Amino acid sequence: MRLLRRGKPQHEVYSHPSNLVLKLVVLKAENLVSTKKICNPYVVVHANKYRYSTPAVAKSVAPEWNDEFQIPLNGWSSVTKLGIVVWNKERFRKDYMGEVNIDLETIFKGNEYSNVTSEYKITNVNSQDQEDIGTLFLSFSLVADDAAKVDVAEQWSSFLEFNKNGSSSGFLSDGADFDDSDEINPAAYDKLAEELGQTSLNNSDVSDVSGNNSDYATNHSSAKAEPMVNPSNGLLTIPVKEKSGQKKSNSNSKSDDDETIPSGYYEFNAKSQVVGLVYIEIVSATDLPPQRNMTRTGFDMDPFVVVSFGKKTFRTHHIRHNLNPVFNEKIVFPVLQHEQKYSVNFTVMDKDKLSLHDLVGSADFEIQNLLSKAPQPDPKTLLYDLDALGYKTPKFMPEDEANTAVPASGTAPSSVSNEDQFMVPFELPLTLKNTKYTNKSKLSIKCRFLPYAALRQQFWRGLIKIFDTDNSGTMNFFEISELLEAIGSTLTETTVLSYFSRFNKEVEKEDLSIDELVICLEDQVLKDTIEQQSNSENNSDVNSHNSEKSDFIRGLDTGAPERVFHLSACPLCNQPRLDKRAELDIITHLATCSSQEWATAAGGDGTAGRAVLNSFVSSKQAGKRWFSKVVSKVTYGNYEIGANSANILVQDRATGLIQEEKMSTYVRLGIRILYQGIRSQKNMESKNAKSLLKSLSVRQGEKYDSLESAAAIPPFIKFHGLNMEEALEPVENFKTFNEFFYRKLKPEARPIDAPFDDSVITAAADSRSTYFPTISKATEIWIKGCDFSVSRLFGDAYPEHVDKFDNGSLCIFRLAPQDYHRFHVPVAGVLGEPRTIEGDYYTVNPMAIRSTLDVFGENVRVLVPIQTKNLGLVMVVCVGAMMVGSTVITAETGATVNKGDELGYFQFGGSTLVVLFEPGRINFDKDLVANSEEALETLVRVGMQVATAV
Repeated sequence: MRLLRRGKPQHEVYSHPSNLVLKLVVLKAENLVSTKKICNPYVVVHANKYRYSTPAVAKSVAPEWNDEFQIPLNGWSSVTKLGIVVWNKERFRKDYMGEVNIDLETIFKGNEYSNVTSEYKITNVNSQDQEDIGTLFLSFSLVADDAAKVDVAEQWSSFLEFNKNGSSSGFLSDGADFDDSDEINPAAYDKLAEELGQTSLNNSDVSDVSGNNSDYATNHSSAKAEPMVNPSNGLLTIPVKEKSGQKKSNSNSKSDDDETIPSGYYEFNAKSQVVGLVYIEIVSATDLPPQRNMTRTGFDMDPFVVVSFGKKTFRTHHIRHNLNPVFNEKIVFPVLQHEQKYSVNFTVMDKDKLSLHDLVGSADFEIQNLLSKAPQPDPKTLLYDLDALGYKTPKFMPEDEANTAVPASGTAPSSVSNEDQFMVPFELPLTLKNTKYTNKSKLSIKCRFLPYAALRQQFWRGLIKIFDTDNSGTMNFFEISELLEAIGSTLTETTVLSYFSRFNKEVEKEDLSIDELVICLEDQVLKDTIEQQSNSENNSDVNSHNSEKSDFIRGLDTGAPERVFHLSACPLCNQPRLDKRAELDIITHLATCSSQEWATAAGGDGTAGRAVLNSFVSSKQAGKRWFSKVVSKVTYGNYEIGANSANILVQDRATGLIQEEKMSTYVRLGIRILYQGIRSQKNMESKNAKSLLKSLSVRQGEKYDSLESAAAIPPFIKFHGLNMEEALEPVENFKTFNEFFYRKLKPEARPIDAPFDDSVITAAADSRSTYFPTISKATEIWIKGCDFSVSRLFGDAYPEHVDKFDNGSLCIFRLAPQDYHRFHVPVAGVLGEPRTIEGDYYTVNPMAIRSTLDVFGENVRVLVPIQTKNLGLVMVVCVGAMMVGSTVITAETGATVNKGDELGYFQFGGSTLVVLFEPGRINFDKDLVANSEEALETLVRVGMQVATAV
């Protein structure tokens, strides 16, 4: 969080013990004048030591917010003004528009203290003439604290009188020096912490998740204000407005792993999502095929390697004109819990100067090959043999100080090159694209895997060696205290003394060995994890430790929970903790930081090493030429995860690889123009457009039912690279294209996860899927149709069931033309009557779903209810789309169906299943929800587990 920078010195604080709450409603603004072409206004309210923010309203000079903020007057400092600033949210920055300074005593007149609405001129104080740029409408009310029955008029008069005595200047310094930037005023921060009775923290402890981050302001709702310094942890907390309708706590919206790590601090516990770190060195390639050059006078091979694992993609430098290139380039990346079954994909490409890069061959390497060779701890002490890990001592202090602190004798840290001796060599045969070559091409790599627990113990031992100032190989109380101080620990003296008593040692006479201290610290990490998890589950503060505060160990107030680790920035690279989940864990971050030296170190043969390039979204992007990237961006849009563009990216859940959805260029461009053009909404909602889409879909269905359409089957299979070995019948048995399109598969082609466990929900179709714990979350991230609602989705088919799914859970299975187009039952139960709602034939492409059109509520659809034993009613909505001939339900009404049974099929075209669950019934798998929150679809197959019952 940020403390706002002020133009004048911080005023003194005279706290008023009021039981009143000032309720402020930011209603709207009118006639805003912006210096920018596009105006996306939002309001920031500064009330004493509180700060509030409304969401930005897109493209409006007359925005309406209707956002309510409750400002407690208890503890209000001697400030007589309320400061309100209007900002214009731009893509990468924000622009100051104007502000309003309101005297508190002018808010209420007479004896009216409820819903007093006033309008205020918004003034740009930075302009020479301090011109008015619009009008702001606000509503004020005074309400008494729930626990106290007081005379509102008397309390308000007392409050105003108190603030007049020793009142300071306004909260804003006339706007001239006001800046809502990322800069922190250290003196103001420390003074504020002292004034509120908190221990002053280091500047690096101030987190930064508010202010410019409009997404944060948009995703948190309605908010009672809380002090900027939270008494439970001493951290700045700045409340911001949540979206209306979003519940503060929801069993589906918060996973068990969302421990109460203070925002802006690195995570450090025993329940990390990180399994460990993988180290890979791409050594060389041999016997690459001599592909002909343009003149056909010789071979042309400038190879480089693209490496993909999950959402991470890397690329080596190219080697000029070589069929046996030596790369010696290195990669380090973490493996998360759900990535243990993924494979690392290696693709060898030939770099071309004029044309696109050519694919030479590829190979897959299962990460389980490394996990099975991971070092094992001692079964009694659970300690790893660090000599076998070949670690380095991390340098948490200046180079000269570190050199004097590390012992000259004893077990010295291993050298960087020592890590290479633990790398396991592998030779991967390459599958060549051009089958005319008979070369036995291979890619040589070296790998190793370090478990997370080993990394953490490696971190402890390296840190202990630094603070073992007498080079004794043991640690006394004062050395332990200095170590804990360096990592921002909040452990009390009593806790540290218990480490000595655990091993029957007297603190004044005996020291702890390194192994003993590592065991204690590991146990403390486990205790921290249990406390954090308990705090998350119970939604309450961790029980305080009634122990005496130490003079040697810096901690928070005695009422705060103890933490063995409390840093907001990496001690190696000084990078603050960012928002991505993979960056929460300090151990993984430190291990990655310290590996940069290994990545650039010389190999065993003396060849200089290099770190691979890491700035790619997918392997396809890493293999593109610069000009093709430019053309793609101009025509298709941004190439990034979550982008609303014609570059549709999905993650294959089986392999973890990011894939670009394959579709014809004219289809890709056509959909972008239709649904993201300047007048797309108006044009697509016209009767002519709807009539055209319907007639095209009907004619396309008739075309693919004809015998002549069978000729389109082989080119379709080749273009999409379909695996026809899974089909129940051979290709020649299909008389029409539609028969091939909704073909059946062999039973073993789609195994069902936990077939006899009704608490497991499985994927209903081979599809690109998204998962949202609540419908409000789905509309916030994915479904952007202005009129979308469950009521519109159910139409007149099942209006009586609408209330059951109020803000329930929702998942979307989008079938592309290349997918297997039969869909299956996701849960066991009794099938209700399928009911059809006639409608339009918009495409279900993500560009359409994320437009303002209500595709799901407008398209033709079939609703199929399933009554279950443990999950209540589950509604499957089969949504037809552009070029879909028809939706056929093959299961019978009233039948008892099992999970994985066939429910029906779609004829040619793209189509979608929307599956809704009653609120509080299920928990979607965490990896699927994480992808959906990034607006990234996950490629799943029928029968894969996607959720479990609560």
